[in-house]
Amino acid sequence: MFDPKSFVDRVINELRERYRNVNCILAAVSGGVDSTTAAVLTYKALGDIVKPVFIDTGFMRLNEGIRVKEALKDLMPVSYTHLRAHETSLHLVC
Repeated sequence: MFDPKSFVDRVINELRERYRNVNCILAAVSGGVDSTTAAVLTYKALGDIVKPVFIDTGFMRLNEGIRVKEALKDLMPVSYTHLRAHETSLHLVC
C-alpha cells in the first residue's frame, strides 16, 4: 500500500544525494499541483539553495496568480521571482 510519508522521505533523501554538490537550483512553478509539489519537496530537501520562480503565463483562472503567490510564501519561506509572461505567452499562441 502507498505510504505518503515514506514516499516524501525517500524523495527528499534522493534529492539530497543527487544534488549535494549543487549551489543553486531553479524551481519553476506554474501554479499547478505538480510543479508546486516538486518545488516544495526540493525546498524541503535542499533549503535555501532552491530559488522558486512562479511563471505566470496569463492562462490561469481569475485571481489564481494571487493565490499561487500566497501559497508559495506559506510553503517556502524564501524569496521567489514572479515572472510575468502574459505578453510572451499570448504572442506564441496567436
